[in-house]
Amino acid sequence: MKKWLALPLIGIQALALHAQYQITVTPIISGTATVAYGCKIQPTTAPAFAHRDLVTWVFPDGQYRQKEVKLDFQNVIVAGTDTVRWRPYFNPSTVPDNITAYVAKKGGTGNPSLIASSTSSDPWALTTSLPAPFYFPPGQNWQINRTWEFSPVDETFLVFSHKNMNLDNCAGMDTRFSLFLDPNQVDYMGSLAFNNEAIVSSTTSTGKTELEISGLSSNLAHNHVFLKLKSKTIRGELIRIDAVNHCVSSMDTIHFAFETAGGPHDPNRKTVNISKICYNQPAIKLTYSIQFHNDGDGPVENVRVTDVFAQELESTTFGNVAGPLPAWASIGIDDNTPFTRKITFYDLQLPGLNQTNPIYGYDQTTFRFTFDINTKPNFNLPFINNAEVFFYNDTVAFPFLYTNDEYVYTDSIDCYVSASGMPAPINHVVVAPNPFRDRSDITFNLAEKSRLTIDICDLDGRLVETIASGEYAAGPQHFTWENVAAPPGVYLMFLRSEKDYLARRMVKCR
Repeated sequence: MKKWLALPLIGIQALALHAQYQITVTPIISGTATVAYGCKIQPTTAPAFAHRDLVTWVFPDGQYRQKEVKLDFQNVIVAGTDTVRWRPYFNPSTVPDNITAYVAKKGGTGNPSLIASSTSSDPWALTTSLPAPFYFPPGQNWQINRTWEFSPVDETFLVFSHKNMNLDNCAGMDTRFSLFLDPNQVDYMGSLAFNNEAIVSSTTSTGKTELEISGLSSNLAHNHVFLKLKSKTIRGELIRIDAVNHCVSSMDTIHFAFETAGGPHDPNRKTVNISKICYNQPAIKLTYSIQFHNDGDGPVENVRVTDVFAQELESTTFGNVAGPLPAWASIGIDDNTPFTRKITFYDLQLPGLNQTNPIYGYDQTTFRFTFDINTKPNFNLPFINNAEVFFYNDTVAFPFLYTNDEYVYTDSIDCYVSASGMPAPINHVVVAPNPFRDRSDITFNLAEKSRLTIDICDLDGRLVETIASGEYAAGPQHFTWENVAAPPGVYLMFLRSEKDYLARRMVKCR
């Protein structure tokens, strides 16, 4: 049987064509045995690849790889960036039984293309390999990542990854997971499963879409289930997804909040929450978000972000640097240069997308943070702002990268208005006691009637609790966070109205 299976793979096998690309698979032979396969994606028509397009490879045994295709100064593909190596670790018995690849254009629009290798139903001869290691956070045996950004009207995969959880010990033998989606934000388009997992979509009594994942196995080191979602959001909107593990009696739950980007693969970018400001008005607080991405072959120790502010911004008001920040990151701010802030993240250990042992997905190799800054009053000119990002290993600097340019325009209509002499939409914010043991009170004044949300997140950006959500009248506001189950540590309180946004650190003691 093995001899028959090996026959189709002798030499180079050219697989199915797509309108723009084709995949070729080459056996990698050691002695007389095939030990792996080299998989290459090639353009068949122009235009094809742009620099840093992201290819997501999905293999018949559930493994996946992600790699950016790079072009040189003559727009020729850099050797090896269009190729990955696949070593199967079990003989697939369920569909899909081919290799698929999805291309997300860097900063582009439109749904990523699908390129499928058309093969026989069971072509792969390797059946005894061990699974390649895959990263799970300490103490956690499941996680959810994206394969690229959510962006308006585009599709992406949420990858549900699970490992051997000793499912025989599940509470009441409830061996399933549930994901809850808002149908106003995303549509469920289908799934890929590789080890007899079942995915059932239904609608809850509250109108949410529930994706139930069952049929899990405890005989694998890990596996992945791909859930394809189509975004219905606009740029800057938060997509909220709840994931529940029914296997434990305490209902292990993680709350996700993904910010909608400008394109399906937009790895290094800077955005601002207000893009149009009226002429000759008082100072306005802007919130900038910066994201950068490590596509290298190994982790980055330290990262420095240098932001040279436009003259129209009041650099002394820079502050409220907020995450989601990993627990191992610390921040230092250099205030020595006028109009410049240098934000340094130490001991970041940001993994690289192209690490030799590909245990990280795209979403785990990106880092995001926000900060606030005020405009100067009574200006009339539009201004532009971007940032430079420097990667370091100890004191060795890698080539830096720029984020995109972010414009703020002045206009007489269709603009953000801040009435002269009026207080900020949210003012007099007090969090006390802080640090706290059991409960902490959050008080502030709301200058005008507004929709309001208050979210408590951990340092990994996971939503712990929403303590306010709705429309509130102008005047003093008082909320209390009291969560006995939350472990001691540092949390981030995000307070957002229709015209303002701020964050505060909260420390819970033992």
